[in-house]
Amino acid sequence: MLDFGAFVELEKGIEGLVHVSEISEEHVEDPRTVLQPGTMVKVQVLHADGAERKIGLSIKGAARAKDAAEAQGFNTANAGGATLGDKFRGKLDKLKPKEQL
Repeated sequence: MLDFGAFVELEKGIEGLVHVSEISEEHVEDPRTVLQPGTMVKVQVLHADGAERKIGLSIKGAARAKDAAEAQGFNTANAGGATLGDKFRGKLDKLKPKEQL
């Protein structure tokens, strides 16, 4: 947790940042007031930059996507979904810290 956001572990050795503006629809001054270390959250990947080794994430974007799916009649309660590893298998190695490669 930092003043400007929270790091989320997507897979072992792979983290992304949820900027404070992407935590909630409500204004969040300090991420520590909304999130606790170890809490599981659903996130949407906003961008991934392999050259900069950065992944931008959004909690509120994931909530919006869920709301939109439900509004269209999709049952998101039973949807297993895909993990980031399922979608980017093999591509995530480029984002792992160099000492882990």
